[in-house]
Amino acid sequence: MAEDTDFAALYRELGVDATCSLADLRGAWRRRVAKLHPDQGGDAEDTGRLQALNRQFEAALDFHARFGRLPGAPPPGLLSRPGASSASFAGEATAGFGRISRCFVVAGLLGICVLGWRILQTDDDSGERAAREVHAADAHGGSGAEHPAQAAIDVLSVSAGMDKPRVRAILGEPLEMHDLRWSYGPSWVEFRCDRVVGWYSAPQRPLNVAEGRESWADATPADAACD
Repeated sequence: MAEDTDFAALYRELGVDATCSLADLRGAWRRRVAKLHPDQGGDAEDTGRLQALNRQFEAALDFHARFGRLPGAPPPGLLSRPGASSASFAGEATAGFGRISRCFVVAGLLGICVLGWRILQTDDDSGERAAREVHAADAHGGSGAEHPAQAAIDVLSVSAGMDKPRVRAILGEPLEMHDLRWSYGPSWVEFRCDRVVGWYSAPQRPLNVAEGRESWADATPADAACD
C-alpha cells in the first residue's frame, strides 16, 4: 500500500513535510479533514478528495509503525532535527578552524623561540670576536703597560681614549658613521683624533660604556691638531 501512495501529495495537502513529527502530521490531518468533511461545511465534491487523503494518511501511519519515521524522512539518528545537518557542519567547520588557529599559534611560538636563540647566539659570537680582536690588537700593538683588570673592562665597555676599531668591536657597526660621531639610534659616541671623547647612552638603546661622565670633550681640545 505504501509503495503506491503519493506521500508528496499528502504533505502538500496538509502543509507539512517529511521531517515533521507524527503529532504534527496528525494535527494537520485533523484540521484538513475538518475543512473537507461534509458535516463540517465541506462541499459534496470534496468527498473523493477526503477519502484519498484518509488513505494516504493511513499509509503514512503504517510506514511510521514499521520504520520509525515518516515516508521521505531520513533514518532515525542520521538527522535529529531540521537544520541539524547544517548546524553539525558549522560546528565541525568551527572546530577545524580552531585546530588550524592553534597550529598557527604553535608555529609562531616556535619561530619566536628559534629567532631568540639565533639572536643570543649572534650576541655570543660578537662578544667572542670582540675579545679576540682586542687581544690581537694588544698582542701586536699594545704597550703592555695596561692593567689586566682594566683590559678586561675595555673589552666589555667603551671608555674615553679608546680607538675606533675597539669601539666597533664592542658596539658593532653604527647606524650612522661620521668622523666625529657614530650614532646607534638615539645613542651616540663622539671622537676626536679617532679617539673616544664622549658618549650618550639612551635608555631606549643603552650602550656598553664605562661608568662615569658621559662627556669627555675636555680631554682633547676642539681645535687641537690630530697626528
